[in-house]
Amino acid sequence: MAFPRLFFNDIRRLYESVRVVINRRDAGVYNPDLLRFVEVGSNEGGTSLHLIRWMEEYFRNRDQDSNFLYYGIDMQQEPHETHEKFVFLKGYSFDKAVYSAIPDPIHWLFIDACHCKQCVVKDVLVYLPKLHPNGVLVFHDVAEPIQGKVAQWNDWKELEGVHD
Repeated sequence: MAFPRLFFNDIRRLYESVRVVINRRDAGVYNPDLLRFVEVGSNEGGTSLHLIRWMEEYFRNRDQDSNFLYYGIDMQQEPHETHEKFVFLKGYSFDKAVYSAIPDPIHWLFIDACHCKQCVVKDVLVYLPKLHPNGVLVFHDVAEPIQGKVAQWNDWKELEGVHD
């Protein structure tokens, strides 16, 4: 089995990827005490906080428990706001202290840090062992040259089978 992946280029696809995790929990694919969402490259926390608020409303509208934590990792920026469900970790994503601060399993992993192939592959290889076998892996800016030179679709073939 190849590792799970979703690519997105707009916020609607990002919501879809979060709904996949929630639907898998509801279907009993995994029944965690706590859903864990991890964003590598959270920058100032804008996307993180937006998704946290959206998830809280999503759960509230369905009278469901919103038992989740959202971990944001960034080496340069700190979030402008805080939230009880947002755990910000400052440092390099591959630092042992940062990596160790996130408990297993991760249900949703969003790679949005440095967009060069070398860094993205490193982030994937570091965090993939923590990703639940039915977790969701989301990449940002890997399909189109949005922020400079980025990896192209065929560059990801080398990662297939890593999570067997």
